[in-house]
Amino acid sequence: DPQNLVVISSDFCHWGSRFRYTWRDQSRGRIHQSIEWLDKQGMDIIEKMDPISFTEYLNKYNNTICGRHPI
Repeated sequence: DPQNLVVISSDFCHWGSRFRYTWRDQSRGRIHQSIEWLDKQGMDIIEKMDPISFTEYLNKYNNTICGRHPI
């Protein structure tokens, strides 16, 4: 029904050795800038409602998005 809106909320990147995730693109600047870029890429794909691209994004970057499955 187009009248309904479903909102799914999730935190995104958990970065650091305790999360076993330290991916970083040094060309993006400091760590927080790289994480911001990484998360923004995922958010942009989600906004396009393109599950195939979102799966490709997850496979490429292994971003630690807790809500990746419901998304």
